[in-house]
Amino acid sequence: MIKSILHFFTITLLSSLVSGCIGYVHVSPTECSADLPIIDYIYEKDKWGPTNKSTMTISELASKDEFIKEWRRIINKNTMTINTLASKNEFIKEWGEPDETIQITDDETILVYNRKIWCGSVPIYMMIPAPLVLPTCDGFDRITFKGDTATHIHFKRSDASGFVFPGPAGGPRACPHTKPSDLPVPTYSKEDNISDDNTGLVVLYRPESFVGSAGMHFVTLENNLSVPLYNGSYYKYLSTVGEKEFTYNSDWGFDRHLKINIKPKQKYYLRFEISLLTGISLEEVPAEIAEEEILELTPSIPQNQE
Repeated sequence: MIKSILHFFTITLLSSLVSGCIGYVHVSPTECSADLPIIDYIYEKDKWGPTNKSTMTISELASKDEFIKEWRRIINKNTMTINTLASKNEFIKEWGEPDETIQITDDETILVYNRKIWCGSVPIYMMIPAPLVLPTCDGFDRITFKGDTATHIHFKRSDASGFVFPGPAGGPRACPHTKPSDLPVPTYSKEDNISDDNTGLVVLYRPESFVGSAGMHFVTLENNLSVPLYNGSYYKYLSTVGEKEFTYNSDWGFDRHLKINIKPKQKYYLRFEISLLTGISLEEVPAEIAEEEILELTPSIPQNQE
């Protein structure tokens, strides 16, 4: 629990580093559920979240330069990591005895770990955080085992999202993505061809930037497809032709909408960006600019929101 609150102070500290002015961090529960295995994700007793962004606590954050160095190392990796959990006995040895064991079938059980999680707010004024958080919310971890193998996780833990004028300094962490055998991993090339006369290629991307780097931000496409744009990532999307809308929804009311008329076999480049000078932007950019920026980025994996 101490590690959790240190994580919140890390977010507060990073907010101050990129602004030095007025801000606010909201601490509230996030609930996630996913089948195993999961991709590019840390799920441990006291640490969780995508591996595409830094998960260092304030005790590990010796300096801003060291943070940036570690953060670059994480987001620049181009391989997908497939994560599972330890065998049932090893898992219990590491996590401790569960608060409750639910027997589903003779071979399937759910281990339940209850916990108190932090809730509240952290106002920031002139780089000084004023934490108003307490471990008063109910959280849990529910891990399903079939035999000796973990097959599903369902958890509710504390999370934090922040705002530092003129834009967000951090957003809520993403839930894990299940790794199906046929999951497509988009890769980018300037020579990408579009063979279907009824589609166009849309490349969504988010340039690498320290501003807002602690947060996860989503752009919603057709059919409620939600693309998580990690700091320094891109996603390729084959869209049907016609007018399409791309939406960024912010918990702080800074929504962005962009409509584009997709034409057959054409390419479109949409850049999502957070800047201290301009705030949040979602805009179409020329190919000659986008193609150079995207080559430095790593692919993102989408998820369907229910």
